[in-house]
Amino acid sequence: MVKYLWRWWPDASRLPLAGSADIGDVGGIPGLTVQVKAVRKMALAAWLTEAAKQAERAQTAHYVVVHKRWGKGSPADWYVTLPLKQFAPIYQAACVGRALPVT
Repeated sequence: MVKYLWRWWPDASRLPLAGSADIGDVGGIPGLTVQVKAVRKMALAAWLTEAAKQAERAQTAHYVVVHKRWGKGSPADWYVTLPLKQFAPIYQAACVGRALPVT
């Protein structure tokens, strides 16, 4: 997954496991804590709670959970989950001065 992110964040890297001092799974993306999950049984609420705690320890403003989509090997097809309170301001900032995409 980290190699996939290099297109946008060349400094992205896998962080070492740190137990109760864990600050996420991927580093090198400013202001963002990334928790990665590759398990069959989804537990989004628990994963987001964990990511929020990691973000607090890392002192980052935003956090996401990237979870593998079973049957899809490419990280391009995986899912990203984050709370709406995180998504709305990020997307709004990305769209300032640009037309919103038509769906």
